[in-house]
Amino acid sequence: MNMGSDPIEGGLGGQYMLPKYKDPLAAKDIDYFVPNFGPDTETAATMNSLAIAEKQLDHKLIMGTDDSKAKWHNVAKDTLYDYAPELDHDTKTTWKNMEASEE
Repeated sequence: MNMGSDPIEGGLGGQYMLPKYKDPLAAKDIDYFVPNFGPDTETAATMNSLAIAEKQLDHKLIMGTDDSKAKWHNVAKDTLYDYAPELDHDTKTTWKNMEASEE
């Protein structure tokens, strides 16, 4: 087994410490340049296709507004379903007969 120095400690016999700044916020105050490469090509293509379809159909697609949410509301979500209905007499009899036959 190799009992050499721990790579986490940097081989100096102690833990490598990050440099200390006089001002703790000095490292965060650097103003980095962030390049702007424009919109993603797939997003731009999708938006272009949407604009073409709206023009062809003479219809503006509106999503996420209160009007569109009311128009396309799923009424099935408003229904309270009974997920444990009481079984009818025929079903109970069938289950009873099946259990008896399996015994």
